[in-house]
Amino acid sequence: MKNTAFLFDLVIFDEASQIRVLDGLLSMSFGKQVIIVGDKNQLPPTDFFTGFANPEAEAEDFGVSESLLEEFGGVFEEDKTQ
Repeated sequence: MKNTAFLFDLVIFDEASQIRVLDGLLSMSFGKQVIIVGDKNQLPPTDFFTGFANPEAEAEDFGVSESLLEEFGGVFEEDKTQ
């Protein structure tokens, strides 16, 4: 029987500095291979607009999240991530 656990051969993240780690991990689980591309000088992901989606929700800390690029950038040699 053929293994159909993966839905995609390749998952590509562009602007990975603006993708939250948990969002990226979920997407990665659907692919056999992953390419992560981004610029370390871009703004990190933010939860600022989350409050606009549900204005009646209790106030939370809408701070900055760690990005997919930050989390996985250290896995590779520095000269391969530039």
